[in-house]
Amino acid sequence: MERTDQKKPCFHGTAGGWSDLPSPLIELIAYRLPLDDLIDFSETCSHWRNVVVRLQGGFQRRISLPWLMIANPTRPNSPGFFSLRRQSFYEFPLREVRRKRCLSSRGWIMTIGGNGNVRLFNPLSRGRARVKLSALKPDGYVNVDIGKFALSACPLSSAESDIMVLGDIDRRLALWNYQDRAWTMVSPHRIYMDLIYHKGRFLAVDATGTIRAFPVKLDGPNPATDGRVVAWRPPGLVKLEHLKKHYLVECWGSLLVLSQEWRQGFVTSGFQAFLLDLEASTWTKINSLGDRSLFLGLNSSFSMEVSDRHGGIEPDCIYFTDDCTYNGTGGKDMGIYHMADGRIDPLLFDAMPHRPDSTPLWIEPNAG
Repeated sequence: MERTDQKKPCFHGTAGGWSDLPSPLIELIAYRLPLDDLIDFSETCSHWRNVVVRLQGGFQRRISLPWLMIANPTRPNSPGFFSLRRQSFYEFPLREVRRKRCLSSRGWIMTIGGNGNVRLFNPLSRGRARVKLSALKPDGYVNVDIGKFALSACPLSSAESDIMVLGDIDRRLALWNYQDRAWTMVSPHRIYMDLIYHKGRFLAVDATGTIRAFPVKLDGPNPATDGRVVAWRPPGLVKLEHLKKHYLVECWGSLLVLSQEWRQGFVTSGFQAFLLDLEASTWTKINSLGDRSLFLGLNSSFSMEVSDRHGGIEPDCIYFTDDCTYNGTGGKDMGIYHMADGRIDPLLFDAMPHRPDSTPLWIEPNAG
């Protein structure tokens, strides 16, 4: 992975020099570095790079910051990652994502090819962790473009990882069951905006703000279940004419519902946040996230606690990317929304132009 905004480190190995350090010592140093420093560290010499590559599968458990996968601003077919800590772009050779639609959940990336084939892989495993799924072809329909997905568990840690996906255009739901190795369409007559796996079940929110729960295993004669309503639309929610999107996010162990408002040009103007008590089916509007921040987009939405060690991330903010791929904005509508005063700051520096054919994608830390 190559950083493009500054020169590579300039160490030269000689006898008894940097390149001759023993592997155990290099490992000890490497495990104490943030990921972006680790990239520069691995470029010191071939010996150091080989040690880092050998250990790379273990690094995914200690990455503490979200990374933003974006297209290379100068080479569109070479995707990479943007570091919020350094405000820098890094090239990363991921052949799996080229010319494919990409989504993410729990640190895993889903790719959908032009033939409808669906794959899952972990970007930090260097290709060692992959899952192949069949194309999503419901009865009576051609391939359905997937707009979002949620994992019930990480495929590396569980052989029983179910997947629910949300259609990009038709906004319908489908469930992949690990036992049946097949897709099942669920709630086919409703239009949904977001989904999440929360406390043992999948939840989805529709355009009105109503939330339904879906069991992981769809038994019985009618698998096309309509789900069970767990919360109706609350009073005071954004009116539909001003609504861009609803999001579901787990925060403080509870469920948050975010309503994204828009202004002329389909550009985000603000957010409403509600804390939902699923047992009592009650909504409480909140005006602060405290020391937490949220990350929204084509990923399964997630939150993280922000501390001094998370350089580049501010607390009490919503980091959002453009996930409305059907309206042609393609990454243009993204930013950092501050809950305290409602201002929206740019997410990327001016030298990183957006590409309509490649929407930025959050990769969740410590999830894979």
